[in-house]
Amino acid sequence: MAFIVGLYLLILVGPEEMGNSLLSIFGFARLESHSSGILFEGSAKNFVRQADRLTSNLQNLIREIIKILWG
Repeated sequence: MAFIVGLYLLILVGPEEMGNSLLSIFGFARLESHSSGILFEGSAKNFVRQADRLTSNLQNLIREIIKILWG
């Protein structure tokens, strides 16, 4: 089963990314400055920050509406 999962990951992400990911578990991965993964990670983090801010603002708005309606 582990062999099948490993083979699937090898085909899915490629040998270099898989090796780098496995090495990063132990803290030995090299840093890549021009990787598309870094750009994707940055945009994903920005999206999460914006979603968190929006959620926080909506929660505050709902709290204020509840305070107005029920005192």
